[in-house]
Amino acid sequence: KIQLILDNSSPKQAALVELSLNEIIRNFLGEKKPVNLEVQRLYKSSKDPRKILLPSWLLFAIISSFMIVSASFLEEKEKKTLQAILISPASLSEIILGKIFLGLFLTLISTFLILILNGGMSGNLLNLFLIILLGSFYFCIVGIFISLLASNQGASNTLGSLLYLLFFMPVVLADTSRAMFNIAKFLPSFYILDGLSKALILNFGIGALKFHYLFLFLASLLLLGGNFLILRRQEN
Repeated sequence: KIQLILDNSSPKQAALVELSLNEIIRNFLGEKKPVNLEVQRLYKSSKDPRKILLPSWLLFAIISSFMIVSASFLEEKEKKTLQAILISPASLSEIILGKIFLGLFLTLISTFLILILNGGMSGNLLNLFLIILLGSFYFCIVGIFISLLASNQGASNTLGSLLYLLFFMPVVLADTSRAMFNIAKFLPSFYILDGLSKALILNFGIGALKFHYLFLFLASLLLLGGNFLILRRQEN
């Protein structure tokens, strides 16, 4: 008899450990497994297999929000309509905040459509909503950062592709590589994906994700401040 006690707070890692143990038993004993394997998980998790991949799909949609914001802002610059807007009482800062909230609105719609169509409206919904909101807000600010640095859509697409790889690949591969994990833990996207998994699959409460919220809030604040510094220099 073997009792396996799993810390399944990281569902993909827990599944890998369970599969690996079964493979070790099979290789050691042959094709037959005359072993009573009892698996005890520390957290009650969702049995729906779709939910294991759902956090990654949500992260993909959340990261994509920077493309919406940067494309919208650069279009104004390229078509010379930004100067016309600036003649109005609205300041450039207000226009940028408007672009951020437009991207945030569209991203929230897309993520909730993904949740509804894949049976994801379960788990701790408050945590789920807050992680999606903070994550989307951060990447909308990334979109403004790209549009301030890039002179045209071509440069924006190149920079956006590089950032997409940086934010997405280390995070989705963090469970399979120690090196990727060490990179991913410094990225906001890591705390978005981990927070989504723990809220959606493991039903974690607010207290368990307080570091995730703090990290995303501070990252958004720093990047927003950086954007306004760049904007001030460009205005001068």
